[in-house]
Amino acid sequence: MKVIQYNKLVRDKIVSIIEADGRSATYRQLRSDEQLVELHKKLQEEVNEYLVSNEISEIADIYEVLEAILKIKQVNYIEINKIKEIKANTNGKFEKGIFLINITDK
Repeated sequence: MKVIQYNKLVRDKIVSIIEADGRSATYRQLRSDEQLVELHKKLQEEVNEYLVSNEISEIADIYEVLEAILKIKQVNYIEINKIKEIKANTNGKFEKGIFLINITDK
């Protein structure tokens, strides 16, 4: 019998998928504070996977993780979009591809 250690946050249906395949999994339900820590790790993992693969499916994974973080932080789409718009109005967006090389002080 081979045991593979993962010790990481997985999607909600993964345990059922593993068990349907005839394997067993040891897992536990995280508290909200633990889940937030693990979501931060998962966000980094998904961003790294996107940077390597450049696949849109990885952006979908990033989006899924961000939604879970917002839910734990009790921030809804209206609030996050309001913050996003304020930042866009103040500093702009990332549409023009401006690459700042340096600033010379007076």
